[in-house]
Amino acid sequence: MYKKYLENEKASTLLFWFVFILYMLVYMTKTCFSAAMSSIVHEGIMTKSQTGLISAMFYLVYAPFQIVGGKIADKYNPAKIITIGLLGSGLCNLIIYFNQNYLLMLSVWSFNAIIQFGIWPSVFKIISSQLASAHRKKAVYYMSFSSSFGLFCSYALAIFMSRWQNNFLFSATVSFFLALCVIFLYPLFEKRMVDAPEEVKQEKIESSNEKHSIKSSTLFLKSGLYLMLPIIIFRTAIEQGSKNLSPTMLMESYDKISPAIGNSLSLIIIIAGIIGIVLAQYITKYIKDEIKGHIYTFLAVVPFLLVITFVGRISSWFIVISLGIVALTTSVTHLFVSYMTLAFAKYGKNGEAAGLINSAASIGLVVQTYGLTFVADMWGWIAVSWLWVGVLAISLLLLLIIMPKWKRFKEEEHI
Repeated sequence: MYKKYLENEKASTLLFWFVFILYMLVYMTKTCFSAAMSSIVHEGIMTKSQTGLISAMFYLVYAPFQIVGGKIADKYNPAKIITIGLLGSGLCNLIIYFNQNYLLMLSVWSFNAIIQFGIWPSVFKIISSQLASAHRKKAVYYMSFSSSFGLFCSYALAIFMSRWQNNFLFSATVSFFLALCVIFLYPLFEKRMVDAPEEVKQEKIESSNEKHSIKSSTLFLKSGLYLMLPIIIFRTAIEQGSKNLSPTMLMESYDKISPAIGNSLSLIIIIAGIIGIVLAQYITKYIKDEIKGHIYTFLAVVPFLLVITFVGRISSWFIVISLGIVALTTSVTHLFVSYMTLAFAKYGKNGEAAGLINSAASIGLVVQTYGLTFVADMWGWIAVSWLWVGVLAISLLLLLIIMPKWKRFKEEEHI
């Protein structure tokens, strides 16, 4: 196990911001294809299903490798794992910039998913184990902004790029630059880290006596984390769909909305998601139970999903506002999920838990990028909005089953 952490709080703060900016930009490069989707469809280069399949293949491949990455992140130096992902990602983006053949893009973007196997689990390992102890819980909260800021940058970039292909050139440049930053800057933090003797001691006790060892599968089953996975899949499909699909949904449902206007309106929805993360800090002060937090949040989403079922038949502003509120409310659950992940840090399973949860979120993105676009192609955007209502109802039923499991887990383990 790679167990080192910073005692110096100033160095810990600097390491957090370094990792925050790094992952924000990584997320921007991951979503550059989604940001270019409406332009690709508008130019007639590909259909929604074709662009959706490329994005879907990324996350379909990405999902199982996140589980592998989580296990590796708990054992090895996270900086090396992140560097491999960044260099590979930069190469993939560069290839797509020079060649936009459909089958080549499908293959290269899938490889991009494989090579990024350990980036997020390693990032979460750093903020939950390598920062100063006093900073870790706050870091988990602030880190939840990184993906939203990254998505915002991705769509803002798409608006100002003269050609959608330039998205990939910019992403390649960013990835290579970040790899150099990790190679040269992370060792400066690592030199100031000290061993975590208590964790190492616990590890020796567990490895020397099988009776005292705790398997991750046992922890995840006992806590109800496994049952949370389909909920995360559904939540992701709704939340990311409200952001990523909104430009195409608005463009196809309203004659006066062009791809550029659709991307501009999507920025409003993305900003709403960021506001939701800000509010989450205050909401979690009053709602301590992560499962109840999910239930209350999902119930608040229902009325606005019902408004979206009237897309194309009512003013586009009602749809934009409803999509924004859906993004805002579902974003709150990120913090609840992050706190659930943090609960496994004392067992040295936080990297694996992060990888497992990110894997489920990736499957949710597959559902969003290909499943929902396929439904939109076949039956229209109204059918998509009703599908969102259906999976949200299933999620609420699952949460009622998980609630007593999570409560017992927290009480028994004194988390």
